[in-house]
Amino acid sequence: MRDRLQDLTGGHAEPKARGFGAWIAGRARRREYWLWITPLLLAATALELLVSPLASLLVTPPLLCAMIRRLHDLGRSGWFAPIMN
Repeated sequence: MRDRLQDLTGGHAEPKARGFGAWIAGRARRREYWLWITPLLLAATALELLVSPLASLLVTPPLLCAMIRRLHDLGRSGWFAPIMN
C-alpha cells in the first residue's frame, strides 16, 4: 500500500476511474467512435425531421461528449466539437 501511495504522489500512477469517468478517460478507437456516433446522428436526424428541431437537442450532449473524447485522442482541443456539430 505504501508503494502505491508513493507512486500516486510521485505522479507515476493514476487512480482508476470508474463508471462514466472511466469511459471519458479512455481512448476512443476509430471503430468505437463511429459505432457510437452513427446511431446518434441518425437519431438526431430522425428526431429533427419527424418530431421537431428542438427534440434533436436530446441527442446533442452525448454527441458532444463523444466528439470531445475523439478530438482529445487526436491531440486537438475539445472546443472544436461545438463548431463541428
